[in-house]
Amino acid sequence: MEEATFLTRYAEHVTIIHRFDFLEASKIMQKKALSNKKISVLWMHEVAEAYGSEAGLEGVKVVNKSTGEVSDLAISALFFAIGHSPATKFLDGQLELDDFGYIKCLPGSSETSVPGVFAAGDVKDPKYKQAVVAAGSGCIAALDAEHSLQALGGSHGSMSIDEIACSHWTSNVVPGFTGVQPRIAEQGVERAETGR
Repeated sequence: MEEATFLTRYAEHVTIIHRFDFLEASKIMQKKALSNKKISVLWMHEVAEAYGSEAGLEGVKVVNKSTGEVSDLAISALFFAIGHSPATKFLDGQLELDDFGYIKCLPGSSETSVPGVFAAGDVKDPKYKQAVVAAGSGCIAALDAEHSLQALGGSHGSMSIDEIACSHWTSNVVPGFTGVQPRIAEQGVERAETGR
């Protein structure tokens, strides 16, 4: 919806070709796009083919998913906005995914179907897909991971710094991990700045 609304600044008309009969965008974005006189929607359709000549794009063939009917739509430009699926195919069979490919987490947690593995961001968020939400989700996953490590340390003895792999510290205070740095210092490990 955001993309279509943006494109109305440059195009006389924008046609959204959508394969479902519903939208997953926020209600505000839906209202903004659907009330725009320069935007129309072809519901339950998919692009089957794009065609043109040496002069450029002339149109697309679209398939009605309900009837199977193929029709032509004259267009002069095509913008793909299909990258909203989570990049989780490589996890299939290793973590539990939902029907749309999002990582399933335990209720009220970022922990996945594999104990000690946590998910954050758009790979587990089919609804909001916003950077600020993904960042907050990352903080929650970090806190969940910290609690999980504390629980392991409490029941299986404490973990040494050799058992924890750290790629870099980005600041003197890492939210959710304030107790880790003093323990690292106690074991004689120096913190190295990475410049990030």
